[in-house]
Amino acid sequence: MFTIQLNSGVPIYRQVFDQIVREIDCGRLEKGDLLPSVRQMATDLGVNPMTVSRAWSLLESEGVVQRKRGVGMVVLRKAEKPEMYLRPTIDQLVADAKQVGLSQTQLIQLIKKRWR
Repeated sequence: MFTIQLNSGVPIYRQVFDQIVREIDCGRLEKGDLLPSVRQMATDLGVNPMTVSRAWSLLESEGVVQRKRGVGMVVLRKAEKPEMYLRPTIDQLVADAKQVGLSQTQLIQLIKKRWR
């Protein structure tokens, strides 16, 4: 169900987070569904369990899932904010723009130009 791209430049925990949110938004994960355990997901993906734990914590802090003692992580709702898809891309874009010395205004102008 989930895949990791080691050469993407996106941290693995973020890839896991993004894929869970997409699964919720697409209706493949619904309110009340359980996420795989940290151990199971880590084994399936071949990653460190701490990486999956970090993704689960981020999902919880964003209000996407809730930790239920003795049960695991339960999907709380369908993600309501479509910008969650774009958040990692925007974060990277802003970081890149700052790194090359673009101002906020310049970045916005570039985005508007590409939008057209």
